Amino acid sequence: MKSEGTGCVIGEQSAKDRRKVFLRLTERGKEVKKVHDKFHNDMIDHTIKDLRLEEDSELITALQNIQNYFRNKYEDRLETLKGPRNDNN
Repeated sequence: MKSEGTGCVIGEQSAKDRRKVFLRLTERGKEVKKVHDKFHNDMIDHTIKDLRLEEDSELITALQNIQNYFRNKYEDRLETLKGPRNDNN
């Protein structure tokens, strides 16, 4: 698996269905994710630092719509991202 070569991800084959491979972050992967998340948070802070959100209800509504879109669209994938459970997969 190509991602495993970075040392950030480990693939674990399902015991029940050998066609499935569950991915999980290694400690290195978790550290990379922290850096990546901080980058995005800093970018967002920088982007909106001069906006007066309390005065722009249309912008707030648009941002809430975007947030709801992603939440609803990808909510079902959250369990997959959490990794394998200990139920013999």
